[in-house]
Amino acid sequence: MAKHAKSIVFNKTTRLALTIGGAILAAAVVVGAVLLCLKQRVEEPMSSNSIPIAATTASETTTTTTTTTTTEPTTTTTTKVVFKELTFSSPAKTIFTTTESSVAFSGSADPNSTLTVNGKNIPLSKIGGFSIDQKLTEGVNTFRFESGGKTVTYNITYKIDILQSVTPAKALTVEGGGSIQFRATAHKKAALTATFNGQTKKMSETINPNGGAFDDGGDYTTYQATFTLPAGTANKQKALGSATITAKYNGLVETMKSGTVTIKPVTVTRYITVTRDYAETFSGSVVNDYSRPDSAYLPIGTVDKIVKTGSAAGNTYYLLGCGRWVYTDDVEITNSIKTLNKTALRGGQTAVTDKATVLTFGADWKIPYNLKLAPQTYRAPNASVPSYAITEQTTEYIDLTFYYTNKIPAAPSMKDSPLFSSATWRTVDGNAVLRLMLRKKGQFYGYSAEWKDNTLVFSFKHPNSAADNPTAKPLQGIRIVLDAGHGGSSIGTYGTIAGYYEKTATLDYTLVLQKKLEALGATVVMTRTADVLPDNPTMSTRTAHARNNNTDLLLSIHMNGSQASSASGCTLHYFNEYSYTIAKRLTDTMRAVEKAHGVGNRNEVTVWSPFFMARLHDCPAVLVECGFMTNAHNMQKLVDATYKDQMTDAIAKAVVDYFTDLPIYPKSDSTTEPSDTTTTTESTTTTTTTTTDDTSESDSTTESDTNDSTTTENEDTKTTDGEDNSSPSVVYMFASINVRFN
Repeated sequence: MAKHAKSIVFNKTTRLALTIGGAILAAAVVVGAVLLCLKQRVEEPMSSNSIPIAATTASETTTTTTTTTTTEPTTTTTTKVVFKELTFSSPAKTIFTTTESSVAFSGSADPNSTLTVNGKNIPLSKIGGFSIDQKLTEGVNTFRFESGGKTVTYNITYKIDILQSVTPAKALTVEGGGSIQFRATAHKKAALTATFNGQTKKMSETINPNGGAFDDGGDYTTYQATFTLPAGTANKQKALGSATITAKYNGLVETMKSGTVTIKPVTVTRYITVTRDYAETFSGSVVNDYSRPDSAYLPIGTVDKIVKTGSAAGNTYYLLGCGRWVYTDDVEITNSIKTLNKTALRGGQTAVTDKATVLTFGADWKIPYNLKLAPQTYRAPNASVPSYAITEQTTEYIDLTFYYTNKIPAAPSMKDSPLFSSATWRTVDGNAVLRLMLRKKGQFYGYSAEWKDNTLVFSFKHPNSAADNPTAKPLQGIRIVLDAGHGGSSIGTYGTIAGYYEKTATLDYTLVLQKKLEALGATVVMTRTADVLPDNPTMSTRTAHARNNNTDLLLSIHMNGSQASSASGCTLHYFNEYSYTIAKRLTDTMRAVEKAHGVGNRNEVTVWSPFFMARLHDCPAVLVECGFMTNAHNMQKLVDATYKDQMTDAIAKAVVDYFTDLPIYPKSDSTTEPSDTTTTTESTTTTTTTTTDDTSESDSTTESDTNDSTTTENEDTKTTDGEDNSSPSVVYMFASINVRFN
């Protein structure tokens, strides 16, 4: 499974917690051929047509000729696995205690024998895989599995634990005037309150932006409550103590305390410099950890002032003068800066290449900016947990907001840009906003932004159409980054085959897909080609392959897993508006394959999700969950060579169709200076800035207090129910938002 954009709250007894034990069990039962496969994983990528074969299996090898829709006929060797002995991949231990009211059993047995649990038959897949959920009652529960003369007995103790954890768990020292969010992992049916600094609030369940509460199929969920911090006092700390979290359920009461909270003494204004490239920002007057596509990343070197601090989801943040929050560990305090004077924005030069329209602006210092696509209808952008799900991209223009500016140049000329038709300046809440009108509705494909000395460079991606490419090489000239999820020490999820992990399946599928896309003419860049973890030191190492280099598409390949063994089928995740179209195409082609094989019970079209890999803004990016390894039938198909061939064909077809349908823009290579005659300035607030010749003057040349609050204009954002992304019958293992993975 993919690591969620933010955080994951694991229950005390989860599939992941059992992974280490599972690996030990697998090592104990897997010998012979599986040792060869494991050795092969270390030394070289596993064959695209093989899966680990335990000593408890027999195998038949056949040679077949396969003809696909995207490649020439190829001869492949298919390994057919037939299990011969009862083996479990989960749970790893036969005696343990859990706080979950059900347990999922998965493994394999001889499909020619009967498998029973406590005398009741268990259905097996064609190769002998099985996955079932069993309810537990308080105390010891005994499950006796029998197949082919072998018996395995589990003794599982179920104990109700209504309150599991509280964050922040460690002591915090923060500035006053901000806010702090407390979270708790507790039983889904419990009632929770938080008491802090003399106030008591009811804690609410964290709501899934795609419909319903976050649900991993277990008994526990995440609750939250936000408190306003009192203002600080000059030269004196203020100790507020801990928050007390109380949970009540079925006559039981449990309490836990958070880490202590201390307010710092009031100090003079402090300033920061962004030290992490692509530092994520968060909007809102109250701190939270929810990623939004309309809160732009800040390039390394950006400077701003600190308004206040806050805490949420175990992280600490600074609210900056530009009105957005940033992680404190993405910036450093800059003592050399004593004030931030407003700056003149200079230049506005337009350079048009075959790949992008490039805009450059000079400034006295590295000011913050923001970028927003509009008009666009989102599902629930203003909800307590926002959802930016869409049903189509309706973008007509983008707004670039520049903070701390008192002079602006003439509007850049767009006469040579195939992407934009015009540029106009306007003023919103005292900030200069450049509106770039698109030539075609919905035709925006990503951008990059970076500081080069004191010049801010924006590169807006042109569509790389394949419409005129030769039939034999429809993806000629297309650059695609393929990411095989997990790897090395990050094994991902696992299913009914002991010792076969998601990291192996994702690499297997990605290597097959690489060959198919390359055969179609694409330039393919892989984040890994072996069983290694490329996150060195963070997942940004993966996305770096697609940043600032004219990449056209990023696909991150994953498998899924759930505590509910019934979950089945692929899921396509997108984050930015311009990733929706390719995500929808992938959904349609992959679901067609699933339908032919009787796989899948998903009812959402695509899923808006803040996964880290999907948050790339340089080009369209989609995280592809190919199916559930925890469902016996889905797992049987996922390891089947024919199914894998058809699914990767479906992905390749969607990619070809997507690029073929992109508009063909005329090739050009020009640089245009801003023209006075193209300058138009509009005002959407009571403060009006007019443009004459090259610059527009503002009365103030000192630091502006108007930048202390979040911009309130949101004229083009609409709220609607949008598409139905809920999936009541299916649950995710990793759905809660609490820990940062980037």
